[in-house]
Amino acid sequence: MLQTYQGFVENGAVILPKQAKLNNGTPVLIVPQIGMPKEWLSIKQAARRFGVSIMRIRQWVKSAKVRIHPDDPNKVNVDDLEDAVEQDELFNLTMQVVERQNNGLAE
Repeated sequence: MLQTYQGFVENGAVILPKQAKLNNGTPVLIVPQIGMPKEWLSIKQAARRFGVSIMRIRQWVKSAKVRIHPDDPNKVNVDDLEDAVEQDELFNLTMQVVERQNNGLAE
């Protein structure tokens, strides 16, 4: 299973958040992040602001759709949340169209 962690470089070494537990010899892929995200919210604040459940946000974090703050695992990136909410809405609309077609309601 692919796991994603966000860290930072300090004195030439990648520093990962505390919850990252990797065994010796684990292959990793390092991808530099272009531009730091500007706005972070607590998961609770994000749920209120975007009108989604805390559980849904945690699912997005687990699936690497939404990044957590490198210094505070209780904060999530607002830009990522906007994208995740938009993708979720598009998926739901697509499923509604498919359901209508399957029920013979589409023209």
